[in-house]
Amino acid sequence: MLACEPDGMILDKECRMENIRERLPKEIPLFIDCGNYDMLAKATPAEIAEMVDRYLDMGFTTVRPNPDIYPPAKIENIEAFVRAIKEYKS
Repeated sequence: MLACEPDGMILDKECRMENIRERLPKEIPLFIDCGNYDMLAKATPAEIAEMVDRYLDMGFTTVRPNPDIYPPAKIENIEAFVRAIKEYKS
């Protein structure tokens, strides 16, 4: 993949993520979907913040909720997700 000189990479959650950043050049942005499809509906704001922090601690450039946002997503969970990204301290 690196031979193709990508502008960024989206990592599938099925990949081993623990040390992915160590294997990629730092200048390549690295993205991942955070949580399951129902995370924004069923998790607590604290659980969401913890998950966001965990992925960012692993070196991901940014995270996003699963693209198929489950209809009963709670507004407080969406706000918690955005706040966790904004307030992240590396």
